[in-house]
Amino acid sequence: MRQVTQTFGRSRYAGFRATIKAVGTGPRGSRALSFEEAREAMRAVLEGEDRGPHRDCLLLGAALALEVAGQVAKPREGIERAAAAIESGAAARVLAALVPPRGEPG
Repeated sequence: MRQVTQTFGRSRYAGFRATIKAVGTGPRGSRALSFEEAREAMRAVLEGEDRGPHRDCLLLGAALALEVAGQVAKPREGIERAAAAIESGAAARVLAALVPPRGEPG
């Protein structure tokens, strides 16, 4: 299977530079994360172990949700609020209340 990459657009929104691509799932292509992989990625971000692309995406998504909900005037403010929630541990506490620990039924 041949990997296909198509660029849909570029954005410099709220201080982030992003290239949005659709990538085929060939032998070396991207793939969706399993539930357990996504849970681990989220845990790593919320516990401060991952300060890379997963965190950037989480911050941007949260910022845009806060803007749409009218909680902030600009995405930059939303990024700052989301980062503060991660740094304080508040985001991890909310996730722990919503998602049971591994191995426990939900």
